[in-house]
Amino acid sequence: MTHHITTSCIRLRPITFVLKTVVFLANPSRDLLDLRYLRTFLILASLILICQPGYCEPPKTRAWIVRQINDTMEIKIPNDFKPEGVDEPHIFKWTKDSAEIYIVIGDRLVGSRTTMINALKKSAAADKTVDQVRILRIPNAKGIILKEKTPSAADRLMYWNLKIFSDKREINVELSAPGKDFKTYSPVFEDVVKSIKVVKSP
Repeated sequence: MTHHITTSCIRLRPITFVLKTVVFLANPSRDLLDLRYLRTFLILASLILICQPGYCEPPKTRAWIVRQINDTMEIKIPNDFKPEGVDEPHIFKWTKDSAEIYIVIGDRLVGSRTTMINALKKSAAADKTVDQVRILRIPNAKGIILKEKTPSAADRLMYWNLKIFSDKREINVELSAPGKDFKTYSPVFEDVVKSIKVVKSP
């Protein structure tokens, strides 16, 4: 199940202004003629303020929190990455312009966690496209991230591939963007990686 938390934000200045107007108009000591002019002015001013585009701001979406398969994994996705519909179960995708975050969660079928991590390290060492390999400390799981070298073609996609192994699950997280844009997104991708938590199933 995917959970997203939203909060609505409404500016209260126009409302406060209207309330002050009501209090002012209720004051019987004011001259009647002045009140008529003032009443007309305040009504028009209130309507103008209410019609301003910034009066009622759209809901601000906080970072997404994905929980999947008995709370096996939690990951935070930044506000400006929008979710994309995916037909397959246990697959999630978010995009922002040319950048993409793609997650696949499945059962771990073979090998121990340590065996899988060591096999990936050995494979990455022989892969000339891999620039960096890093073992991640993730509670209740073992993780490894493979960071690709900057491609020679600026428009070609560049990838960070993160593999996470828990007792029961294998989680694949793919972070990608064109080589020319990747430096812009890499701090965001680092935050996404750091946000990952694995919770043991009961």
